[in-house]
Parts: sequence; C-alpha cells; structure tokens
Amino acid sequence: MHLKHNINKVFIINGIRWFMLLMPIIVLFFEQNGLSLTQIMLLPAIYSLTVAILEIPSGFFADTYGRKKSIILSTIFYSLGYLIFSFSNDFNIFIVAEILLGIGGSLISGSDSAIMYDTLLELNKENEYSKIEGKSYAIGNFSEAIAGLIASLLVVISIYLPVYIHTLLLILSIPIAFTLV
Repeated sequence: MHLKHNINKVFIINGIRWFMLLMPIIVLFFEQNGLSLTQIMLLPAIYSLTVAILEIPSGFFADTYGRKKSIILSTIFYSLGYLIFSFSNDFNIFIVAEILLGIGGSLISGSDSAIMYDTLLELNKENEYSKIEGKSYAIGNFSEAIAGLIASLLVVISIYLPVYIHTLLLILSIPIAFTLV
C-alpha cells in the first residue's frame, strides 16, 4: 500500500493548482479577448458565487463518495475551465469556464486537507497534521509567486502562452489524482 505517497501527491496537485500563470495577466487576457471592465469584474464574482453555493454539497459529495473521487473531479473541472480559457474569446463561454473552475474549487476545498489527515491517521502520524497542512499552504504560496514571475516572462511571447501552459499542467494533475489511495 502506497498510502504514505498521498501527502506528496496532494502537495503536487495543490502546487499545480496554485501555479496560476493567468492570474497576474488576467485583466490583460480578458481585454485582449474583447471583454469590458465590467465583464472582467463579473467573472471572478461568478467563480466565487459558484464556490460558495457548492461548498456544502461538494463536502457532502466528498464525505459520501470519497475524497479521492472529489479530488479527481476537481482536477477534471479545473482542466475543463482552463481549456475553455485556452480556446474561447466569448464572455458567455468564459462564464461557463468560471463556473467549471468554481465547481473544481469547491470539490477540492477540504477534500485535500481531509485526505492528508486521513492518510496521517492511518499511518499513526496525525500529530503531524498541522505541520503537513502548513507545508501544503506554503507550497501553494510559493507556486503562486513563482507563477507570477514566470507569467511576466511568458506574456512577452504571447498573452495566451501562460494559459496554455497552466492548462497543460492541470491536465497532468488528473492522473496524479487517480493514483491517490
């Protein structure tokens, strides 16, 4: 049983998820795609509303069907949302992308922490949970910071390159989620 590898897999999934190359340039990206400032501001609101509405149902899903399934679906929804960003330039389609990202965000919210705690519990190391959770947050923060630096270099080549790269990384997180125990 490779239960002990769950922690590193969650670290990788969260690192990829927070490696948001699009965030530092999102306004420019949306402007490039013809969106007004009002439309640009509505999109993150739609994402946040989706996460808020689905937070409890997604937690129920994870508790009922399993944290692994919840994380797998999360990686799939995130990938689909970014695929839409990669190949669309329509505000209404971007709304669909934000809803998909919100579903993905709600599905992983808590499931990642719960699977880490469950893993530590099975390994009789639950006293290490705070340290492991802190490390997970640190990985996410460093990943986001590094993505910001890299995005500033990639955008010189193409405004779409950060989106394409992050989409590819998100797609690669799907098989990692499938290997969780």
